[in-house]
Amino acid sequence: MTSIHSAGDAERLIERFLKYQTLQANAQRRNDIPAANRHVEKVTESLDALAKSGKEGRTLLEKLMRDTDPSIRGRAARRVMEWDPDRAIPVLAHLLFESFGPPRVPVEIVNIRLEAEHALLKYFGLDMFDPTELPDRLAAMGIELPDDLARRLRREN
Repeated sequence: MTSIHSAGDAERLIERFLKYQTLQANAQRRNDIPAANRHVEKVTESLDALAKSGKEGRTLLEKLMRDTDPSIRGRAARRVMEWDPDRAIPVLAHLLFESFGPPRVPVEIVNIRLEAEHALLKYFGLDMFDPTELPDRLAAMGIELPDDLARRLRREN
């Protein structure tokens, strides 16, 4: 059965997503991984519902790909990839090498990069344990990675 969404559903879902996104980040920063994991479940539920909420939800997700928070950008781009990979892939590729400043802690940075890398590998049909072809696939789309990152992914180091 298809659910019918009312006006404002997407806005409420965005608010819910941002709430749990903030709670997850705060839990990670205080090294409370069980709480972070609980919050990420709510983040995922919110994003799933947004992606399924029709044009309004998709439009809001597309806007979130320009958010200042790299985790929000990445999570939005992973959903947008379902209907507009040409817009989402550059966002995800940039997250592989973007410099993230405070207040992010190392676990956040690792999660952002891994989520982006796994989404790209999945899209290109590459094995998550063998990213060697990823730099060339991105280059074929006009997306150049920094040399050190491309060499690491190709396992040339």
